[in-house]
Amino acid sequence: MTEEQREVTNTTEKPNEHLLRAIRITGAARFHAAKRLRAHEKWSLWSISLASLFILIISLLQPFKIIVQIPDNIIQLSQVVASVVILIVSFFVNGNKYGERAEKMHTCALELNVITREIETAIFHNDDQVISDLRKRYEETLTKYENHSDADYFDAKLRKAQAFYKIGWFHRKWAKALYYAEFIPYSVLIISAILVLLLSILPMTLTG
Repeated sequence: MTEEQREVTNTTEKPNEHLLRAIRITGAARFHAAKRLRAHEKWSLWSISLASLFILIISLLQPFKIIVQIPDNIIQLSQVVASVVILIVSFFVNGNKYGERAEKMHTCALELNVITREIETAIFHNDDQVISDLRKRYEETLTKYENHSDADYFDAKLRKAQAFYKIGWFHRKWAKALYYAEFIPYSVLIISAILVLLLSILPMTLTG
């Protein structure tokens, strides 16, 4: 379903203006989707890399006779958990194909931008036939690509037509919170690996 179909045309907005706004918002949503997917790819790779580094460093502590403050069974359990996490995240990343999907989203957004500029010109010249052809091209373009998420769509409305949709400050903050919440699992994994590593090698005694 296109953004044009999802909305009811505003009574003060002409059909061609409505179409133009819908395409602008869709393009902005696809750009945001590409950014979000690239962020997932980056954070997941960082998670895998740091978890792998954690396993490597922990496995070298005893051979190099480095004093470890954490009991051996806890270290072994941490290594097993880290290995399982690496396996799960790797399968998750490969299955979601974040990089490939981000590129497609970006390409779709660029195509929509071209259509937007052509519609602006057609509206200026009042050429309804060209606008009708561009509408079909817009719908055909969307069928070639994956749809963006509701979060991407809301972000696009914030950036492109905030006044039109009368979006308040609470919804703006909530949209930001939902966006960053997607990356909390990666942050937890990275911070946990760093903390366990530091606790293992720092000269401190853990008390129960």
